[in-house]
Amino acid sequence: MNNLENQAILLGAKLTEIAIRNTTETIINKVSAVKAKKDDKETINVLEEIINDLIKDKNDL
Repeated sequence: MNNLENQAILLGAKLTEIAIRNTTETIINKVSAVKAKKDDKETINVLEEIINDLIKDKNDL
């Protein structure tokens, strides 16, 4: 394989990883789990973390 093919494979793998990590079901499960604890500070922290992770992944793409 040449270098271009290797890069395409790596980019495809990265895209798949990001897509799996950010499925709607995954995000909803995280939000539901933290909201069930009824701790406002923790909920806010987790929501901020989710948002920051989504922004980071968007920028990586």
